[in-house]
Formats: sequence, structure tokens, C-alpha cells
Amino acid sequence: MESTDTPTIAVCAENEDCIDSAESLADRLQLPCVPRGTGSFDLLLRVAPDTLALESCREKPRVQLVADFISGSAGYRITRAFESRQPLARALGYRRQDPYNVVDATAGLGRDAMLLATLGCRVTMLERSPVVCALLEDGLRRAANSNQLNRVLQERVGLHCTNALGWLAERRELGQRPDAIYLDPMFPARTKSSLVRKEMRILKTLLGDEPGSEALLRAALDCASERVVVKRPPGAPPLDAMPPDISYPGKRARFDVYLVPRSVPATPGKDTDG
Repeated sequence: MESTDTPTIAVCAENEDCIDSAESLADRLQLPCVPRGTGSFDLLLRVAPDTLALESCREKPRVQLVADFISGSAGYRITRAFESRQPLARALGYRRQDPYNVVDATAGLGRDAMLLATLGCRVTMLERSPVVCALLEDGLRRAANSNQLNRVLQERVGLHCTNALGWLAERRELGQRPDAIYLDPMFPARTKSSLVRKEMRILKTLLGDEPGSEALLRAALDCASERVVVKRPPGAPPLDAMPPDISYPGKRARFDVYLVPRSVPATPGKDTDG
């Protein structure tokens, strides 16, 4: 049985030049700042001159998690964004000629959000974990140095470290409804890549089980003005057993589309008479 204990996390500096930055980050996140090589923690946030990485002390060899929008698979997807019809963009109903506001309510490492922003959507990322937000901020900072992504970031990307349920409820009350809301509840990686599986284990160690995905779907349906899109594993049942209006299947994921307005059934066991 997998442990549900809160993981122990610390910040460490890669070298002496990074000590001030590491101490500042540790203070902001209210985490201990420890010398390099300390191995008594579950996770380490390693502050290097150019990159912030989350490292699992449980993995051998150790694997580092980095928010990277320039190189690797995420960078490849972004550079190919205009070369093919992206299934996620199709699911969101995005047409390139229209301004389109999307909220990624479970931003994670921001890969899907950056893809959508590159395509032309205005994307607001919400992430509940301060540690993941720190990784995202670092990735966005480095991406801002890229000629390809600098303008995209300035004009179309925002990041909030916040609980999505409260944020969506507040926007609904203010009448500030996004066109679409995207939900990607964490699920086990269906891939042969050992690296990807280890990255998912690091996130699982950090975040634990995804809380309240069903409630988040209902909050999203109450807030979005056009549609909600949920990423699901192939073959998995719909989130909250709520059949989608449209589905876009794929090899690694399925995108379930819920059109708005939609009659959201009451949560079982709750009185709906006011």
C-alpha cells in the first residue's frame, strides 16, 4: 500500500553562487535549506545557476523534474504546434482567428498550457502546489529568453498559485467567465518510457492523490461560458460518471468535452431544494 504521508522536501544550492537564491526560495516556500548532498529528504529542490529542478531522493539513479518549454518533448510539441491539428485545440473548439480565453485549472508542469498559448489562446494557469508553481515560474523565466516564446508569454500566459475551486467560484461571481476550462487530473502514465513513469512518480510523491476532481469538474461547468475539456486515460470511465457531449480519442489520452450550458446533476446525497 502506497504511503499517504506528507513528503519531506528541502531546498539546496547547486554551488556557492546559488546559495542566496536557494535561501530566498526556501524562505518563500517555508522549507529548510540544506547543503548539497543531503539525502535524508524525499524530495530536493535543486537551485542551479540557470535551472530549478525537483529531484526525488527515492529514485536510483535520481531523476530531476524541470518545467522546460524549449527543449525535450514539450519543446518539440510547441515547435510543431502549427504543423498539425492538435487534438486538445480541437477539443477546446479553438479557431485561430478568434480571441479565446482558456483556464488550465490543473496546470502541473504547464506543457499543455504552453502548447495552447503558442497556438494563439490566452491561457491562465492555476496550480495549487507552491513547489510546482516555483518550477513553473522558473520554466517561464527561461522561456522568456526564447525569441519564439517571449511574445507568447507577454501577451497570452498568466500563472496563479491558488486553489482552483475558489478561483473559479470567484470568477463566476464576478461574471468573468473564460471561454473554456481545461482539466487534467493526474493519472498513471501509459507509456513505455521509463523516464516519464519516474517523472509521474515524483509528482505523485509531491502531490499525493488528486483531491476533488469531481467537484472541480462541476465548478468548471458553472464557470466556463462555452465548454469544459477533461483529459482522461484511454478506456477510463468519464470523470464523475458524467457522459461527455463529445470525445476526442487518442493513443495516450482521451479528451472529453462538456458543452455549456449543461444541466449538472446534483451530487448524490445532497439536498438541492435550496
